[in-house]
Amino acid sequence: MSHIHTTDLVVRGYECGPDRIVGIPRILSYFEHCRWAWIMRPELGLVDGLHSGHFFVVHRQVIARTRTFGIDTRATVRASLRSVGRVQCSVEQDLVRDDGVLLAKANIVAVWLGPTGRMARIPDTTRAAVTEEPMDARRGEATAGVASSFLAPDEHEEPLVLEKLVQRDVPEHATRQPMVVRPSDCDMFGHVNGSHYVRFAEDALFPAQRLDVEYRGQAVAHDAVVVRTWAPDAPTAPGQRAFALQRGEETLCRAVLTPPTPPT
Repeated sequence: MSHIHTTDLVVRGYECGPDRIVGIPRILSYFEHCRWAWIMRPELGLVDGLHSGHFFVVHRQVIARTRTFGIDTRATVRASLRSVGRVQCSVEQDLVRDDGVLLAKANIVAVWLGPTGRMARIPDTTRAAVTEEPMDARRGEATAGVASSFLAPDEHEEPLVLEKLVQRDVPEHATRQPMVVRPSDCDMFGHVNGSHYVRFAEDALFPAQRLDVEYRGQAVAHDAVVVRTWAPDAPTAPGQRAFALQRGEETLCRAVLTPPTPPT
């Protein structure tokens, strides 16, 4: 029996951005939806913990969109548990179109928290789901959209690069953009959802093709926060930008975003 969990989806129009393609924050939401469906499976031994107030929080995500895609794309999200420690686990995920073409890939580290918000031991039954089974997918040729159709933008392949690039320090010269967290930015656990942190970064910078994001704290509704942005010390791609979300002196989230590569 395969230990790779899958969920199917069809891209809806409102999930696309102004460029008519699906952006990184929405892809992160697809991945999260798959993970939650997965951890609700009784054999993982996590359901009782969920009912008593335990939950996973993402500590770090490294993700790359490998192909632009838009409305009515039919795809499968996959998740594979690669390692389990005492309180954290690593998960490999990807998004594969129904013809087997890879659309996005991510490596994720998550921490299991108890009802008080403190780290808790992951159940031993969960460890049985660790697998080295590969998640095979293929790269596809670039395809043009339907002539004269607003609904079918041209597709192009993008680099599959999963880099760890988060900047540890926020320089004094980083730009500042104040904002207030809205209640609608928060999820059922009362804190800002991980995909919304990335949306804050994209709003401040640009649409991203890939990113490395690390979560350090939890923002809640009505928090006054500041979005800081700057050029990385040693960018690995043109146009890369670093990002931090701060509440007072506390850094809640850090990321490095890489813009899309212009199609050739």
